[in-house]
Amino acid sequence: MRVSLPQKVFSVFFPLTAMTLLLGVTIYFGMTSLRDSSEQISLLKDFQLVIKQLEVSQAQISNQIDSFDLQKFEREIKTAKKLAGQIAAFDRFIPSDLRKKLQQLSARIENFHRAFLELHQKYLADKNFLETNFNLHVQINERLHVAASVRPSNAHDAVGQLLPLQTRVYHDRDASQIPQMKKVYKDLQNMTSDKKLLKMVREFVSNVEENFLNSLAIKNRGKFLSDTAHHFFTLSDETIAALSKENLKKQSRLIQSIIAIILITIFLSFFLWFLSYSYFKRFLATQKKAIESIKNENYDYEMPRAPEDEIGDLTITMKHLALSLKESRIQIQQSKEKYQELVENLADWIWEIDAQGHYIYSSPASESILGFLPEEIIGKTPFDFAVSDTEQGQKDRTLFVKILKSQISFQGLETTSIHKEGQQVILETSGIPIISQTGDFQGFRGISRNITKRKEAESEKALLEEQLQQSQKMESIGRLAGGVAHDFNNILSAINGYSELLLLDLDENDPTRESIENILESGQKAARLTQQLLAFSRRQIIKPVILDLNQEISVTRKMIARILGEDIEISIFAAKDLWPVRTDRSQIEQIIMNLAVNARDAMPQGGMLTIETANVKLDKDYVSSYFSLSPGDYVTLTVTDTGSGITKDIQQNIFEPFFTTKDQNKGTGLGLATVYGIIRQNGGDIHVYSEINKGTSFKIYLPRAEESNIADAVSTSKAPDDLHHGTETILLVEDDASVRDLAESILSKLGYTVLKAGTGSEALQICLDYQGRIDLLLTDVVMPKMSGSELADEVKKNSPDTKILFMSGYTENSIVHHGVLKKGINFLHKPIIPNNLSLAVRTLLDS
Repeated sequence: MRVSLPQKVFSVFFPLTAMTLLLGVTIYFGMTSLRDSSEQISLLKDFQLVIKQLEVSQAQISNQIDSFDLQKFEREIKTAKKLAGQIAAFDRFIPSDLRKKLQQLSARIENFHRAFLELHQKYLADKNFLETNFNLHVQINERLHVAASVRPSNAHDAVGQLLPLQTRVYHDRDASQIPQMKKVYKDLQNMTSDKKLLKMVREFVSNVEENFLNSLAIKNRGKFLSDTAHHFFTLSDETIAALSKENLKKQSRLIQSIIAIILITIFLSFFLWFLSYSYFKRFLATQKKAIESIKNENYDYEMPRAPEDEIGDLTITMKHLALSLKESRIQIQQSKEKYQELVENLADWIWEIDAQGHYIYSSPASESILGFLPEEIIGKTPFDFAVSDTEQGQKDRTLFVKILKSQISFQGLETTSIHKEGQQVILETSGIPIISQTGDFQGFRGISRNITKRKEAESEKALLEEQLQQSQKMESIGRLAGGVAHDFNNILSAINGYSELLLLDLDENDPTRESIENILESGQKAARLTQQLLAFSRRQIIKPVILDLNQEISVTRKMIARILGEDIEISIFAAKDLWPVRTDRSQIEQIIMNLAVNARDAMPQGGMLTIETANVKLDKDYVSSYFSLSPGDYVTLTVTDTGSGITKDIQQNIFEPFFTTKDQNKGTGLGLATVYGIIRQNGGDIHVYSEINKGTSFKIYLPRAEESNIADAVSTSKAPDDLHHGTETILLVEDDASVRDLAESILSKLGYTVLKAGTGSEALQICLDYQGRIDLLLTDVVMPKMSGSELADEVKKNSPDTKILFMSGYTENSIVHHGVLKKGINFLHKPIIPNNLSLAVRTLLDS
């Protein structure tokens, strides 16, 4: 039969037991009374805590509306209602005035609940307003860049006022700024007619005006919630104070009763202690030995047989504790092995360093990232793997020392390290400080990831973007150059044409003849300059034929040799079975000559010029670096010199017109610009590779021609020196008065009857009024209101036998498509030269 320890003590020490029971009863009833009051106080404090949590939730609405947990708030409200009901149920020891206030808590909580939900909805509306207006403002700025009717500077200034005005309306609740925003909208109506842009601005202003009342409601509702919470705190504090005062009285009476009983039992207590000491001493010694065994991790310690009482229960508990600790020890070991396996198989490098920066741990991933085994890493510092003697290496060292001194965590730090085999590895590193239990800094623990391939991909993307920007810049410059050359051609037509007419009327010994010849020579140089500008802008007239590049290079070799001189050696490597290309023969000569002259200037002391041709097939992967080309077959022409080379900072500008590194009066800066324009006009591309003092190589890609009938390499057609006369009637249409007067003077001197007009409508009226036959229509291509091609179509309707001759300084789609002359179109290129004009007119009339 089991006899408990209290039974043993009670049977032996009955008097002490009786006094103990009396003391217990006294304490029980006294503590019960105190417990009731304390429970009330505890409920009130819990109520205060819940109210505090509700206040925190109210603050989170405005700052963390996206992550606000509405369900958690509902649980807090439910708890508050429950506590309020429990508090109201207590009416003992509470003054009557407080009792009435406590009964109002439940109703007040319900009002607080409804007000809070309303505030939450208004914050959601406010957040939606801010997001909507922010996105709308981004769309407005994007629209500014594409709207053709917007004055950018004024419009940007006006739109830029919208966000500051919205901020003053929203944060300062300043309604006076809303009329100012409407004024901005009215100003924009005067700046642009773009309806989509104005609609977005009107919507932006309307959103601000509508949300202003919502923001005022948020303020009022937030004040109501704050006042309600303050009322709850005040009410609970008053109740707690009243209950605490009553508890003090209870405690005083209880203490007096306890002291009386304790004095009686002191003597019996000493006697009980003496008897109990001998009984417990043996078992306490056994427990102490068991605790020491567990402390020394000897979980298999065998305890003596336990008595059938509470001491025995304690002994059994110690045995169970030993078994539990043993199982926990096994679980900790398994968890440690699992963590170690995870770290050792992770692709990223896990490491630890001490306070001095020495590695004290390295995961096996160090071998795959840096080529070093973990044992080779231990004891070293990041300095041992940093790039030395470079600016980047010095920055990495300085940054590491700064981090080690700051003892704060870091994230996403990019550094460059040296692989065991010598190549550079870019690492992205994050780390946290290791702090001991005493608060001492012991080092860092972190992780490093190899991002070398990612950085290479980013660099390649940046290079492609730079190439695109360069191409767009060259295209813009080309359009400008073409427009200038076209207008300049009209001016040169008058200068050169009248100069030639004057020379025809002057004797060989006339004293003014030399001056006029100098004017003509300068005008011809300027005409050649405009041709280079037109070649760069891809607006010149070309007559493409199927050519063999090897044949063209062979024909121009002697000319190249004369230009380069005897101190420069020429080597030509012509590929066999070279594919044909379709281009203008004069342009190929121009390309080779310009590159040869450029190479000669780069080799003042002599050297070697190498010209190579080859067939290449460009696939998708290769042309991804040359965005102006499409995959397919190409013929390459490579011109390489052994000259001084071109620096990297200059290479991006060499194809710009008028850019030159030569001394003044030694170059126009149009040679390479002309080459660039010709290549792009023919659907190809050009790339340059150069190293200082080692030479430069220009590689040209031209599309393979589908046709195979190659034209002769030498053209024998030449313009005759004498002017060709005639008696036919010519309708001359030119919007430039100087060019029109010049052409009339030339044709009239040649015997032609000239009818002139400045516009297409004037020309059509002349056709209707003129009673005779109009044999030839000589018209400019680009004219206001009616183009030359449109005029020709109208003339052909009324006079099918009238022949058409177009003239222009550059081409348009009505005459030339992408720079290639269409078959059947007769074209005269400006500036107008008497010989060329007379030959073109006579040839067309006689055909």
